[in-house]
Amino acid sequence: MNILNNLTDRILLLLLALFCLLSVQIPAESWTTAPLSPAQSRCLKAYGHPSQFFIQFSCPGFPKRRIEKWLYPDQGISIMFDNGFFVKRSTISKNLAQACATNAKSKPEHFVSTLTRKNIINWLGQPDQTEEIYLGKHTISAIRYIKLGKEMTSVTFYDDNIVGVLSGFVLKAQSAK
Repeated sequence: MNILNNLTDRILLLLLALFCLLSVQIPAESWTTAPLSPAQSRCLKAYGHPSQFFIQFSCPGFPKRRIEKWLYPDQGISIMFDNGFFVKRSTISKNLAQACATNAKSKPEHFVSTLTRKNIINWLGQPDQTEEIYLGKHTISAIRYIKLGKEMTSVTFYDDNIVGVLSGFVLKAQSAK
């Protein structure tokens, strides 16, 4: 039971680490992008690209699935999609809105399910942080691009398959009190 709690704690830590992310200009024109659904296209037309987004891809061996949450801090909303279909619109807190980049360089369509760890590193360069957790014969790893005061990106892999992306948070220096 203690091992399970430790494993659960590690997984939770890894998921929390997804909230720490990148400051690079992503060359979308040199990369295959994910097609946008009609619902996503309507959202882009209404609000533009999100300042922050989360993407969760299904693990290998499961039906293909892409769950996305796009955040729009200026409007105080988030919009969720499941395989491109609109799921819901929610209100976001002011604290979360303050942590978002205002003109994020990365876009949800830049990240596709076929990207590997090697692809991301070739594309974005060496990460500022890496982390690996071993689950039996499988590896969960995260690579993070973090620059103080700039947009951050974290990409998580199950073995060498992309399973999560978090982009658009801004890491700010704490003021002394």
